[in-house]
Amino acid sequence: MDEQQQNLETTPPPSIEISTQPSTFTGTPQLLGETQFNTQSPVGEIPLDTNITYQMGPDGQLIAVQKPPFSWKQFFIASGVPILLLLVPLILTGATNPGYYDDWDTEKVELIQQENTTSYVGSFELGEDRELEWINADVLQEQEDPECLGQYNGCWYNSQETNYGFRIDYEKCQWPEGGGESDCTITEGVGKWFSQNGTAVFDNGENPAEINFYFETQDLTISEQRDTADFFGAILMAACWIVPIVGLIFTIVGFASGRTGMGVGGVTGLALYPFVAFFGCIALLDNGW
Repeated sequence: MDEQQQNLETTPPPSIEISTQPSTFTGTPQLLGETQFNTQSPVGEIPLDTNITYQMGPDGQLIAVQKPPFSWKQFFIASGVPILLLLVPLILTGATNPGYYDDWDTEKVELIQQENTTSYVGSFELGEDRELEWINADVLQEQEDPECLGQYNGCWYNSQETNYGFRIDYEKCQWPEGGGESDCTITEGVGKWFSQNGTAVFDNGENPAEINFYFETQDLTISEQRDTADFFGAILMAACWIVPIVGLIFTIVGFASGRTGMGVGGVTGLALYPFVAFFGCIALLDNGW
């Protein structure tokens, strides 16, 4: 009995084989929680969309943020507005600038002495498209006035615009040898030009050998064109300062708000600005600006 019990204690129990079969999960993994990333996708499935970025929300949840698509309309607006602000006044300035055309003209009129008088008469008709700026009187005396000769003396004629046309005055000045204010004598109205009938007269009480009036006129059409070009030129100068600021605003607002088209357009406008300004200035200089 004791021997049998001893054999049972020393003999190990037989091994038991348990067969296991691998199990395969065929369901769809789901994310817990109430957040639904895409109503068109299965619950909990994260869409692989390049236009979607994921950010951590304030409560620790992952939030899907959809990036707006690249807008060519915003691109052309952001890049075109700064360039147009520079191109429009640039084109208008060049179109209205008359160039190197000389709008000044000088016409010589010889005055004829009236019989047995000290009066000299001539005629000058001013065209409708021209404006008279001043008259230069050239009086050739048979004998020079000694008070007009010397280092400290001087005599000349001045023209003044009046309600009837132009008046020519004779001015005679002397300067002190030690310096100081001049002593001048002005004889007004030795010559006149009447715009109504174009008559020019001269009478200084003497009999000069020859008297010539030189009428300095300016073309009104060219003058108006230059004024218009100067106006657009002032706008162009202002645009040179405004355009970079506008391009910078488009760039900052575009990228900050996620509007890539606007941001890229702003950068493009800033990049094109120096080229447009450089070649535009060369064109203006070539046209006589």
